[in-house]
Amino acid sequence: MPPVHSTNRKSRIFVLEGNPGQSTFCQVLADSACEDARAGGAEVKYLRLSQMQFDSNLAEGYRQVQKLEPDLTAVQEALA
Repeated sequence: MPPVHSTNRKSRIFVLEGNPGQSTFCQVLADSACEDARAGGAEVKYLRLSQMQFDSNLAEGYRQVQKLEPDLTAVQEALA
């Protein structure tokens, strides 16, 4: 029976630290998790909400498409 997953394949991990505050315990946990994952050979993409700039107000509701700002596009691309 073949293995469930290949050990030759590099893991890819996306971490979105979602606390809007600076210097939080959540950030410390996410930093540590990313550091450990990288040390284990994983490819890590790490984004912090507190460093992102975007308009969280959907001013036109669903009546008009609101173009995604660059930071939101980066999150979308990281999830792809």
